[in-house]
Amino acid sequence: MKLVTFRTVDRATHAGVIRDERIITLDYPSVLELLRDPEGLFRLQNILAKEDAPGPMPIAEAPLGILMPVFEAPQGKEYTLNEVVLLSPILEPPSLRDFYAFEQHVKAARAKRGLGMIPEWYEIPVFYFSNTSEVYGHDEPIPYPAGSKELDFELEIACVIGREGKDIPVEEAANYIAGYIIMNDWSARDFWRQEVKLNLGPAKGKDFATSLGPWLITPDELASRRTGSAASERYDMTMLARVNGKEISRGNFNQI
Repeated sequence: MKLVTFRTVDRATHAGVIRDERIITLDYPSVLELLRDPEGLFRLQNILAKEDAPGPMPIAEAPLGILMPVFEAPQGKEYTLNEVVLLSPILEPPSLRDFYAFEQHVKAARAKRGLGMIPEWYEIPVFYFSNTSEVYGHDEPIPYPAGSKELDFELEIACVIGREGKDIPVEEAANYIAGYIIMNDWSARDFWRQEVKLNLGPAKGKDFATSLGPWLITPDELASRRTGSAASERYDMTMLARVNGKEISRGNFNQI
């Protein structure tokens, strides 16, 4: 499934699911509210399950008459993508943690400073807490950090935790993942270079904007790209960043 949070012309906010380039409204004010409902996705996946298939019916094959009673959406309201404004799928994440997860990136960044790889990187899933109040949606303008002359982007993938949990064993981790979202971790690179000298942070170099979107895609839709399980689980998905149509960077999620 591709789940979206969107705003209509009357400025009302809704959750929805993408089907055939159209959005079907769900009976939730946002995707976050859907994920917080213990029965939300569970109801959808089970009601859509085919009796003769091992998994749920693809959302694109589900008749509208089946979808609407699941979420009790009034009159099964549908929109085209150009009729709405796509917001961040998760409007107000309870927590936003940015991990140092790509070995190639870590090696390249340290090499530029004349440094070798950090042995502890292979042992500790290190992260910093980002600013949950400055989350922006697909194509939404972001505030340029005052005083910075080096606005930079970092193409990333956000893993959305959909269940409450703590100290989760790696063997069970996949059961807690609701889906994935394209993420742009914006950086004021000149601020950041000053901050790292102080061995704390990141601070103002990072806290002004994070972009998420356009939608959250559930793991079942990525099954054909998945290999391994638990610690060895990987997704073969090309990651591509363009600026004004020009390709700037390319990588693959299987290198995480």
